[in-house]
Amino acid sequence: MNGKEMPELATRNDFALVQLNDRSFIAASAPFAKSSEPAKDGISFYTNDFLLSDCTPWRIPNNWVRFNSLEELDLTSSSISGLQWVDPNYEDFRKIFKSIELDLEQGELVKVVPVISSSAELTVNSSIAESLIRSVKPEGQSVSLCAFQENGSGFTAMTPERLLKINGMDLRTMALAGTSTASESETFLEDSKERYEHNLVVNAVRRTLSEFGIVEESGREIMDLGAIIHFLTEFRVSLSEEPVINDLICALHPTPAVGVVPRNERFLGEVFDQRRKAEIPAKFGAPFGVKYGDRFESFVLIRGLFWDQNRAYLPSGCGIVRGSVLEKEWLELSLKRNWVKEVFCLG
Repeated sequence: MNGKEMPELATRNDFALVQLNDRSFIAASAPFAKSSEPAKDGISFYTNDFLLSDCTPWRIPNNWVRFNSLEELDLTSSSISGLQWVDPNYEDFRKIFKSIELDLEQGELVKVVPVISSSAELTVNSSIAESLIRSVKPEGQSVSLCAFQENGSGFTAMTPERLLKINGMDLRTMALAGTSTASESETFLEDSKERYEHNLVVNAVRRTLSEFGIVEESGREIMDLGAIIHFLTEFRVSLSEEPVINDLICALHPTPAVGVVPRNERFLGEVFDQRRKAEIPAKFGAPFGVKYGDRFESFVLIRGLFWDQNRAYLPSGCGIVRGSVLEKEWLELSLKRNWVKEVFCLG
């Protein structure tokens, strides 16, 4: 255990929690100091919205703790029940899909990730984070638990996607794109659309990373999340200069796995506009992480529950390229939301 004396995780107030790649956790409770840069020593959490519009995205706590199991936290055993979900409308998504199809046919747009969301009214949100953290089902080595709450809004996610892992001059990241059910794994391996989508992300990430040092990458693998599988390619970079975390985040985010190809002002603007019209939580798909010493680990906030003062949201996104099929993408969106419900025992 590191940090100061073990604090009670004040989930009814501002707090932060990240599960690291080694499966340990770092957690802290308010008060946080806001900053444009991380602290030189100790712990600093990074939290921003999808647009990276917060110029003070770092939250620096006075007290923090590193521990190995959620059982070490003093959490009340509870569960969220009775949420009446309002699911996305198929016709609304069909219109989004058809509009994207027209843009794809014109040839400049190559890939885009629209997002839709289920939502439910919250009568009380003071203990929602505590309930989600306590009820979460372990999902192995491929996913990390992230949670944050500030001023009555927050999220709890079990995300499979890492944005950055930095240890000194060593950087690790991934391309995670292409989705199927585990029962269709053999078909998935040969699916030309899914392979094409994954390769778009791989090529874009590779180009970005090449500006920062020597890039190594793995072959295409399968990430198995139980009901869901993804294509995965991992990257390692020997950085040529001392890393500036804010600059690296801005260079990589949003990756084509959650954004758009090509990543230009026009198409990014259309992504932002679609999210705004669909009332997607600002932090869905955004980076979230923690700096400790000369290490930094951050994740992309997918596969989770997001909430504000009186409403909970369960968003999901899908990658649309030429050859995408409307019904298949609609089912993928539902598959991802159902996975979240299962992991967090949302019923």
